[in-house]
Amino acid sequence: MKKKITGILSVDPSWLGFAVCIFIPELYFYEAKVYDISKGNYKKNSDPTKSINSVYGIFTDLFSQFGDILLLIDVFVIEHQFVDKMKRLCYISESIIRTLFGLNVKIFKISALVVKRHFNIELQKNHYYNKLEAVKFVNDNKSILIGAEYINTEDDNICDSLLLANCCLSKKKLNFRTEINTEMDDGECDNCGEGLVRKECGNGANQGRWYIACPNGNSDNPACKKAFRWAKPATGKRTNIKVETSSAKKKVPDSGASVFINHLKANTEALNEIITVLKKIAANTSKSEVKQNDFQDLDYLLSEAE
Repeated sequence: MKKKITGILSVDPSWLGFAVCIFIPELYFYEAKVYDISKGNYKKNSDPTKSINSVYGIFTDLFSQFGDILLLIDVFVIEHQFVDKMKRLCYISESIIRTLFGLNVKIFKISALVVKRHFNIELQKNHYYNKLEAVKFVNDNKSILIGAEYINTEDDNICDSLLLANCCLSKKKLNFRTEINTEMDDGECDNCGEGLVRKECGNGANQGRWYIACPNGNSDNPACKKAFRWAKPATGKRTNIKVETSSAKKKVPDSGASVFINHLKANTEALNEIITVLKKIAANTSKSEVKQNDFQDLDYLLSEAE
């Protein structure tokens, strides 16, 4: 039996192309972003302390853009890493996700090799050609990949993250809920005062994309037509979204900032332990070398949080 979920966030961690995909299909929410956290100096900025700040900055940016809707994510998947530096970035990502979303969220780790085998993507001679093959596979199979029709599938990092999300959904037997009820106040038309409505494009290049408009907006009423804008289901400024699922009711905080504060207050003791281990890893780092028992300590803390 497949488990019902509301939203998934997948992370393909890397300093040059840290890719995040977020899918909440019932709200027509498909987003993908890539961050360069090396900031032009990989050697300097791959230091653990700087990496912690950079990854935290990524999620700060996501909350500032999408705000409340991120609270609907109930499954996270991170590409499992094996090289020490990449493994550390994976641990940092997991720790920060637990910091911001709570210690009880479900996080899966799946390796790139498992993803390739799941989709029967042939392993290439090196990393570069593996990336090219991932882009080709995604663009050749958009119809069977959730989210592929709505995001930039020319970026190899995004394609890796998208495949990771789809592999997780399939292997872990996860299905998206279809019974999310939302009440969203999109405001009123500045011209006529009529409440704005959401509609889906039925044809053309933007088919399937949602927009917000005044119901009176047409060629005969250009002042009302100015209310048109492309829709995103939520933003950090929206304060009046109410969400209900079949399993629980969630009261959504006013902004992304309150999300940080609430989770930090709720999980202070456990998170302090995680932060202590991360600092220890940073202190023990010398020429990319980290003590293996540091990873074991962090493994234990994260497994206890699950």
